[in-house]
Amino acid sequence: MFASPSAQAASTRKPAGPRRGALPKAGRPADILREGLRPEVDSSAEKRTILRPGGTRKGVPPVDHWVPASSADQAARALAGKLETVSPGLRYASTRYGGRDLHAVVLGAGARAELWAGDPANETGTSRRTQTVEAAARGALMAVNGSFSTPSDGAVSQPLGPVIAGGEVRVNTATYKTGWGPVPRSFLGWDRSGVAFVGETRPGETGAQLLARLKAEGRDPREVLGGLGSLLVAGQPADRHAREVQGLNSGQASTTPNARTVAGVTADGRVVLLVQEGDAAAGTGAGVDALGQVLLALRLHSPDLDIREAVILDGGGTSELAIPGSGVDSREGLYKRRIPTILRILPAQASQ
Repeated sequence: MFASPSAQAASTRKPAGPRRGALPKAGRPADILREGLRPEVDSSAEKRTILRPGGTRKGVPPVDHWVPASSADQAARALAGKLETVSPGLRYASTRYGGRDLHAVVLGAGARAELWAGDPANETGTSRRTQTVEAAARGALMAVNGSFSTPSDGAVSQPLGPVIAGGEVRVNTATYKTGWGPVPRSFLGWDRSGVAFVGETRPGETGAQLLARLKAEGRDPREVLGGLGSLLVAGQPADRHAREVQGLNSGQASTTPNARTVAGVTADGRVVLLVQEGDAAAGTGAGVDALGQVLLALRLHSPDLDIREAVILDGGGTSELAIPGSGVDSREGLYKRRIPTILRILPAQASQ
């Protein structure tokens, strides 16, 4: 159904004029134009506590003068030109990036997110039964891996943080992992109207406490999936916030090329998923920072995708996207892990 990007020659033709959606050169600071330099925003915790529809946060003004690295710009341009509707509310494209295939999925009004969480495997419900992304995709429009868990593969695994599915708390533990400590972590969620949003857990916050807080803040959350940390904040890389507030180190939010899954949220509450194929041992794939640049570059080449926020989902051997009936499976021919949380995308009319 889709042409493999590995069978297509990468386009290197430079545009004759300014990119669509880009500011005039005179309106961009010269230091921002240098490839790879990433401006950062004020990351104080006081400016990161209010969830806002459309991916903006109180106290953090949006900034539109980001200029991506050339490789990210080329990948984003290719994806924007290839995006096609594969079912109502679901657009897909792929291209070559980091020596492997990079998949992009845009979720719209005709599709609904459903978080699959395995059945409890112990009395507290912290450990859950698992399945593969490929298995979870059966009967759905597509499926993609969820949040981090330990162990990363096995018949039973524990999601690292709260999980809300169908409006109910499925995993009530606070986010914690040896080496992380009880620090804030990002999450991706959808309310009952299908609008996506992002936010952060608070140190030691359980699933029940998170659900109560979201409702008190005016949300009616249906699905909430934990992430490792923030990738974008208010339309800019979240490097400083991820380090100083969320406590991520270079090993957790790795810049090393590998398989990756990240999720961006647009100003109108849609989700853009990037799933990068890769192998750290072979030096292929991308770091999460590079995928953040691709998300930002998509704003230049697809003006309807005003991506403002993004979170890091699990990566490496866990990263997988499967679209049934299309031949798209980012881990085709490779070992597929069994994991306890998987994001399934269903037709909107299947919602209840």
